[in-house]
Amino acid sequence: MSGRDHYFAVEMRITGTLSLIASAFILLTYYLFEDLRTRRYIKLIVCVSICCFMQSVAVLLGPSLETDTFACWFQGLTLNYFTLACVLWVLIIAYELYTVIISSNIVAWPVSYYHKYCWIFPLVTSLLPLTTNTYGNNAGGGVVCFIADRSDSPQWGKTFWIIASFYFWLWSGIIFICYCFIKIYQYRSKQAINNNKNPTNSNSSRFNVLAIYP
Repeated sequence: MSGRDHYFAVEMRITGTLSLIASAFILLTYYLFEDLRTRRYIKLIVCVSICCFMQSVAVLLGPSLETDTFACWFQGLTLNYFTLACVLWVLIIAYELYTVIISSNIVAWPVSYYHKYCWIFPLVTSLLPLTTNTYGNNAGGGVVCFIADRSDSPQWGKTFWIIASFYFWLWSGIIFICYCFIKIYQYRSKQAINNNKNPTNSNSSRFNVLAIYP
């Protein structure tokens, strides 16, 4: 393993371990405190934590796994699936904040509906590449396992599936999340100006809390 690959492996293990500990702490807190299980937003955060926990497990397997092994296949499929699922759950949180803050509407969708969307859709997009390709480590070196070519894969397969089953949905979700938070920030800025003019505005404390939301 070269020096660059060694540092990459160390970085992966450090970030993976920190993410694993943080995610496990959230899940343990949810399990221990029964009153948290009735709160809608906590349920959404727990789903994000599950995704991050599984991502961390895959990352901790390390880079440079041999292709055509179960560990490499597991790493590639898990990273694809839970990364997309994590983005979708964060997207749901952003959407609910946008709906409540901007539209002033009560969120009507049940959490069970989100479960169907956020767990099944990434599964489909993660399994589709297996129709022509597989999950492996074609690149070698310090690269984690991901969508790779089989002996009978078409030339366009790897590039097409990396975009169609991962990056397209990943960046679409990120763009939508950014849009929601930008609109919320703009709305909050206007409210802050109104609050300065009217200090008795009851919405002041709500928007001050929202300001620290990532």
